Amino acid sequence: MEKRSPHYKLDTIKDTFQKVSNLRMSRSADQTCFKLGLKYRDVVFH
Repeated sequence: MEKRSPHYKLDTIKDTFQKVSNLRMSRSADQTCFKLGLKYRDVVFH
């Protein structure tokens, strides 16, 4: 069955990625950022 409605509102996702203090990352995402040499400020929108 195809999902036709989004799981999350786009504005909520955009707000989450505006500031480092708003980030909610899984342990896997956090570890991957570290392995790639990224800082949290590299993950947020500028």
